[in-house]
Amino acid sequence: MGNANAKNKKSRVQEIQDDEVPMVKLAKLSHLAYLEWDNGKGAMTQDEHYIELVAGGQYSVVSQNWITGGLTAKTYIAQWTVFKRSNLIIIAVKGTAGARDLLVEDLQAIVGGQYPRKMIDDLTKVVQEQQVAGCTVMITGHSLGGYAAEIISTTLNIAGAGFQAPGPNSSTVGSKHDGSHKHPGFRCINAYHDPIGNLMPGIFAHLQWTVYADSPDLCSLLVPLRSHRITNMVSFLEDCTSEITNYNVYEYATVNMKKQYILNANTAPKKSDNLENV
Repeated sequence: MGNANAKNKKSRVQEIQDDEVPMVKLAKLSHLAYLEWDNGKGAMTQDEHYIELVAGGQYSVVSQNWITGGLTAKTYIAQWTVFKRSNLIIIAVKGTAGARDLLVEDLQAIVGGQYPRKMIDDLTKVVQEQQVAGCTVMITGHSLGGYAAEIISTTLNIAGAGFQAPGPNSSTVGSKHDGSHKHPGFRCINAYHDPIGNLMPGIFAHLQWTVYADSPDLCSLLVPLRSHRITNMVSFLEDCTSEITNYNVYEYATVNMKKQYILNANTAPKKSDNLENV
């Protein structure tokens, strides 16, 4: 059985999809969405992941919707960066960046059960503009950005990933923000001990099964919000094989007694370079 699984994984990687990207790269792009690009003059250009992925020639930055000075409205206003590689567009949605964001945006958009209409309309316009131009479009994001990415994926049926994001749906508070599409190339990865990403489990849910990253670097009793940092998720995925993508991540996870998908060092072997240029 073990040899058969290994064979399946190898053949799966060789059949790469147009909208299939290593999870570690989607996490890095989600991290870059927190930094201002400013037409190549902003803080983003100094980041190590920008130097690797953009300055290194794998991706280019097409545009960025950035609100200088923070948000002033209670309605969730999405901020995002558009990255491009060949004919592939990846929209990385910025998540919450501070205590005020957490109180105003997260509570209003998630716990309050308000349908994020403006966010959906704004991101839908960006996706459709790129699709009309003939591009394949993906979406990704961290925290509230991952929450937004899941809603757009399930609404427009596009691939991508959400990292450390709360579930958009709750029968308890009467909110269902997801659409109806379960795209096989969209996956959510949360840190197992993340109090924000796993906000009120059993009450707030994702449309598809979440994968839980289990690592000491993603768990801290003294600093519980440490498990929510996208930088720690990036570090975890860097220690895994780069063959883990938004399509095959379930194959690298194990299922525990609670029927949860768990990704850890034992099930996600050390990094290889087979998908380094994807």
